[in-house]
Amino acid sequence: MPPKLTDDKETLYLILLILVSIVFYVLLIVSLVGLAYLLLGFLALFVIQGVFVGYVRGNCVRLGEDQFPEVYRRPGSLPLKWGSRPCRKST
Repeated sequence: MPPKLTDDKETLYLILLILVSIVFYVLLIVSLVGLAYLLLGFLALFVIQGVFVGYVRGNCVRLGEDQFPEVYRRPGSLPLKWGSRPCRKST
């Protein structure tokens, strides 16, 4: 049996978080100013995610089998070690 990674109180905290969040978002949507803040927040998240994806893609390194074979094989073997399906090979 795998070790338990969460505490029993975390379920209670999750429920409280969801309830408080629902009330908060309903109050934001009801007020016109809150709706504007909500839309600006979603727009900011969208832009920040795009910047992050651009940063990751701009700074990544593509490895081939002939460059560093031990480094190339390691990510492909991890899903098998974890009992998951293997990654698809990118072209």
